[in-house]
Amino acid sequence: MSIREFEVLTLIAAAVALWDQIRSWLAWPVGLLVVTRRTDSYSSGPVLSYLRATAGWKPRSGYYSSERPHLRPMGRPYRVWYEDLKESPQRFWLRSRPIWYSPTELGPPGSPRETTRGEFSFIRGTIDWDRLLADAAAHEDARHVDLQEGSRHRFGVVHHGRQLGDGGSPPAQTAKAGRGECGNPSYGLRLLHWQPSDLLGRPMLTIDDLSLGPELKGVTNRVRNWIDSKEWCEEGGIPWRLGICLAGAPGTGKTTLARALAVEHNMPIHVFDVAGLDNHSFRQAWVSMLTDVPCVALIEDLHAVFDGDQPMHERVELSFVELLNSIAGVQASDGVLLIVTTNRPDTIDPALRRRGRIDLFVEVPPLDRAGRAKMIRRILRGGAEADDAIADDPAVVAMTPADLQEHLVRTALARRFGDDA
Repeated sequence: MSIREFEVLTLIAAAVALWDQIRSWLAWPVGLLVVTRRTDSYSSGPVLSYLRATAGWKPRSGYYSSERPHLRPMGRPYRVWYEDLKESPQRFWLRSRPIWYSPTELGPPGSPRETTRGEFSFIRGTIDWDRLLADAAAHEDARHVDLQEGSRHRFGVVHHGRQLGDGGSPPAQTAKAGRGECGNPSYGLRLLHWQPSDLLGRPMLTIDDLSLGPELKGVTNRVRNWIDSKEWCEEGGIPWRLGICLAGAPGTGKTTLARALAVEHNMPIHVFDVAGLDNHSFRQAWVSMLTDVPCVALIEDLHAVFDGDQPMHERVELSFVELLNSIAGVQASDGVLLIVTTNRPDTIDPALRRRGRIDLFVEVPPLDRAGRAKMIRRILRGGAEADDAIADDPAVVAMTPADLQEHLVRTALARRFGDDA
């Protein structure tokens, strides 16, 4: 190394050391001028929602996501884009006073704890932080009461988790497709080019549309009674929650029934991919869901994740104990309709079967003749005599509800459009 190169490196090292010293000098007066308050990710949400709804601000995230919901103007599934505002630095003007928000990364990129804290900074003496938190809580409560009273369409689907084998992407919560807040920046997502009402186009099957046998009609009656029992439970200090396990072969309509129950009672449905969540992220997702009650919590195909209380795959990071504690532990879960589906009821651990976790265990049977005839009439819209003949066809009798529906759709298209359908 030449003398000149050594001198250059020495100057660079001195400049770096001096810059650190300057930064430490500046930190003291800045600390006197600027106040920083920290929150966890769960608590920062209501504050951001309040600020976005009431304070002047400019969204600037640069992070976009997309889905393919059924779009009313197009009459078919179509890709729509959202600007995701939840994890970006933002600046607000609350009553003409600036306040800055910045998410803080506490874990390595891609980990469930990647962003678990938010920092709100403002000039000392300009913001009453305690009042801001109280106003944010009142704003959240007003929105919650508004939704409970049914003044807005509440049904939507929220996904928590990731699928195994997706490259290790972090657990995510997707947009509530079909709900008014999709395009409302107050809730962290800004819909591009479309209006939220454009996402409400597809007719949704209700309980009356389904082909249900006596067993499943009993489930719908139990859920209806649970919905009507809210005030009675509150008066008696009784937990207002209900757990149902739907067991049956693939294609028997377990998921369809869960969705129809949510539609029937105007509730959002939160779908948990328990194979793609660890203890921390599952607990955070469950607590987040509790701000959306009354709602449906759907855990599908539990047999593929746990055999009893043992994980079925080495990559399953969620413990069975954490699953139990979240469903019915110290944290109250009032307003949650838990629906667990499985193809193998023998794998459900007794600790999950007990009352207060799973209150109703139902074997979903194949369609009976009345159920097949109802589905045939709904899809084919033909004469009763023709419907009866199809319902008694041995090949049709052997089909699962999912296979029968697909068969009937193909038949209906062929009748309408011929061989080109």
